Amino acid sequence: MAPTPFINPDNFAPARFGTINTMLGLVVPFLFVVISLIALGVLFKGAFMFITAGGDSHKLEAGRKTFLYASVGIVIIFTSFFVVRIIATIFEVPFLL
Repeated sequence: MAPTPFINPDNFAPARFGTINTMLGLVVPFLFVVISLIALGVLFKGAFMFITAGGDSHKLEAGRKTFLYASVGIVIIFTSFFVVRIIATIFEVPFLL
């Protein structure tokens, strides 16, 4: 199939994705990394809030909740990653294997 005159893969880099599988194979792992880094940052924020509370019970509780929710988020991220990998293996989806 010849490229259209408006999108030429030789001079337009995003058009180099031949199929949706190729594109998703790059996007899905990238999203997992970005989301994991955000959750890790929130985890550190919660730990910092807890450490610097100075005995204030409201700040301690806020830091503890932030830390807890970030921890749960990280567990959900990694669980979803493994579920996607298992489904990709079962259905033999090439871009996620």
